Amino acid sequence: MTAMRELTQGQRLKLSDLLDADAPLRLELRLEAPFALDYACFGVDAAGKLSNDAYMVFFNQLASPCGGVRLDSSGGGAAFDLDLRRLPAGIERLVFTATVDGAATMSGLKAGAATLQQGGSARGAFRFSGADFGAEKALLVAEVYRKDGLWRYSSLGQGFNGGLAALLKHFGGQLAEEAAPVAAPATPPAAPGVNLSKGVRLEKQLEKQAPKLVSLAKVAGVTLDKKGLSDHRAKVCFVLDVSGSMVNLFRRGVVQQVADRLLALACWFDDDRAVDTFLFDSRAIDAGPINLDNFSGRIQEMVTRHGLGGGTDYAPVIDMVRRFYGYGGARSAAAKPTDLPVYVLFVTDGGCTDKRQSEKTVREAAFEPIFWQFVGVGGARFDFLEKLDDLSGRFIDNADFGDISDPSRLSDQEMYERLMKEYPGWVSQAKAKGLLR
Repeated sequence: MTAMRELTQGQRLKLSDLLDADAPLRLELRLEAPFALDYACFGVDAAGKLSNDAYMVFFNQLASPCGGVRLDSSGGGAAFDLDLRRLPAGIERLVFTATVDGAATMSGLKAGAATLQQGGSARGAFRFSGADFGAEKALLVAEVYRKDGLWRYSSLGQGFNGGLAALLKHFGGQLAEEAAPVAAPATPPAAPGVNLSKGVRLEKQLEKQAPKLVSLAKVAGVTLDKKGLSDHRAKVCFVLDVSGSMVNLFRRGVVQQVADRLLALACWFDDDRAVDTFLFDSRAIDAGPINLDNFSGRIQEMVTRHGLGGGTDYAPVIDMVRRFYGYGGARSAAAKPTDLPVYVLFVTDGGCTDKRQSEKTVREAAFEPIFWQFVGVGGARFDFLEKLDDLSGRFIDNADFGDISDPSRLSDQEMYERLMKEYPGWVSQAKAKGLLR
């Protein structure tokens, strides 16, 4: 029997790491509170919207039309029985929520848990409490979503202002009492098949979700176009030094500036519009994603949760990232070719204490479709990062180093030029070496 795993906020993983994603499973939500709660599942499309209100499963609609989602609230809390094989192709995500029924807020929540079950046994649980929230009246608790042909799971734990009606509007649904009057003359429907350019679609999305990133995304798009990468797809990863020497850089907002620019780049590369984020000092920490919904203040939130301090070791976090994307370990031959490389931005203010192991790990990683963009911040000497850039004995040159000691003094264009200095060449070499298709 598979042991039950404790999951953390923001953690994402393949469902198959916990259970059989091709068999029926159950997600149980149990929130202990001195007030009434409503539970719902929103089945949304690639744009994050309800293309059909029938895929909102809640107390007044207990099952989806396909039977892939069913709500059982007979035992207290809510249990959603899922058969993912039944879901139509247009349903990309199942988002599970809880909302306050009344005047209370989620800060009054005593305890909560989202537990994945199969065959009568718990396989993974994410726990939280009211201390994690403030005046929010709703929670986005967890989601099950498709990516790269696989079903995955994310422990969201995100507060949401507004109740069930606000959630419905957020996902593009409409309350029955708010339906448009029939008397208005009908407008001819838009012609089908209109295909907006990638840049226009991205700009429209950012204007709605993250207007702060619109200008950054435009500059990133120009840079990528110049590099021949405007249609390129990749997963994007942020590896961030949280050792004690980084304190002042966090206080000055330097790290958040870098994170914002990286997220704008990720909006072009990654269909998820998200950046997988890892922290390191002498530890290696999977801190979950930064995305369009949580990027404001997300860095400070991560630092507050995990703390600053300790030494500086590169190898453990490099290996953690490799394993996260399905690679890792010593290799004598290249990984199987893929269509989706990984672009890693590795930010630190200095050298490490495990240089020999770090060199070994970077050499081993050269057999994998992962590019390591090392970045130095804070104005220190970066001799070792320069050495990793020029490391000998690799299957392919899989790393670059850029000194951006004070990103506030760099224009957005200069920043993206530095971040894309060697990556386009690596993409070409990786295809020639059989790492990429």
